[in-house]
Amino acid sequence: MSKPDPVALERFRYQQGQRLRSADRRDQVAIEGQLRWWHNRAMHNAFGVAEGMAVNRQIDHVVVEPGIAYDNRGRELTLQKPRTVALPILSETDDLTTWLLVARYKETSEFTKRSEFSGGCFCHGSFFLESPEFLWKLKGEWMPQDGVPLASFDFGGVTKRRRNPRFVKPVEHGQARHRVVTGETLIGNTDWEPWIEAERELGFQVKIDTRQSGFTQTPCYFAWLQRITPSPPARLSVVVPFSHILNESLGGFTFRVWLPSLFMPGNTNDTVRRMNQDRNPLEAKLRFYVAWLAIEEGLGLALRHHEEDEDKGESL
Repeated sequence: MSKPDPVALERFRYQQGQRLRSADRRDQVAIEGQLRWWHNRAMHNAFGVAEGMAVNRQIDHVVVEPGIAYDNRGRELTLQKPRTVALPILSETDDLTTWLLVARYKETSEFTKRSEFSGGCFCHGSFFLESPEFLWKLKGEWMPQDGVPLASFDFGGVTKRRRNPRFVKPVEHGQARHRVVTGETLIGNTDWEPWIEAERELGFQVKIDTRQSGFTQTPCYFAWLQRITPSPPARLSVVVPFSHILNESLGGFTFRVWLPSLFMPGNTNDTVRRMNQDRNPLEAKLRFYVAWLAIEEGLGLALRHHEEDEDKGESL
């Protein structure tokens, strides 16, 4: 049986009386691994370091402590013993560049074969321990499919070597998925209040609470005014409503509705009366409510944008 495709779902079926070979067992383990990885990325969207994987800088190398991480395909990157990784080889004339230490999945076929062990090292169990592969990648060339970044260093020539303090190691989470939450105020019982500026009543406003949405950073809010259709339907009395959002925070925002006094020639007293009623928060409570949408940027993109903003600030 050929190696399962990374995006294919397969099942292994046995027949009564079938003679099993060692290859059948290996195929069964490979398929079970594929199904587990599909679960990790489809249900948990796992990516990043789950535990351990600390990087300690030495003179001419780094030491990665044991731990576990998940790549962007949901595969486990398990390190059971500390691993020493040499620093990248640079010439004295190389400019200062930023490098990432990346851990990536190592295929079983890439491990040392039993026939290649010498008689003296065969007894050491470390050759059979699960371990990812470590490599250095330039920051500008790194992509999520390359592996999980564990540390960042600035290298230039032979003497300029320093750790990047702004680097944030990705912790196991949804890779870059946005958090989208929608909601609306109570229909027919929205807690409107007057909007007063310079002792003038300009319209009405409502404070919307989003604390139960579980945001970890201030999201992008979108909101719009909704009108309760009366029964029987009546002509819309609010002719020109303007709305905007302010005071955005983790816990909510304020939605304001401006109702300018635009009375065209020919307006009847009845029209004026209805518009004045709509400016009243008590009347607006029965007539209008607010629907809103909040989008929190995925953690992976947020960290990348944060680093880009810092880089722009330094260049200025």
